[in-house]
Amino acid sequence: MLQNGEWPTVEAEEAAKDEFDKARDIFDQHNRDSLVNLLRANGNKTVELYGFWLDGNEATKSPQAFENISLDKILESDFCFKEQVLYRVHLEFDTAN
Repeated sequence: MLQNGEWPTVEAEEAAKDEFDKARDIFDQHNRDSLVNLLRANGNKTVELYGFWLDGNEATKSPQAFENISLDKILESDFCFKEQVLYRVHLEFDTAN
């Protein structure tokens, strides 16, 4: 959640993770892989994604930030979408196909 104008980050050492954390990492990576596959199949050069939690008037608020990212960024193990950010995802196409 946005706090004092910034999104907090949490970093955990691999050795400090329990079985739940490790399972969550696997689940999150699967979701990132699935999203990237879906976006690649879309056929557009750029896709806009907006993450928000429906809380009162949240759906009518303007984005608090904009980020341009690549598909590779989504695949990074520490990537997660931030609420109230409009993401422009730039897709790379294989021109050989």
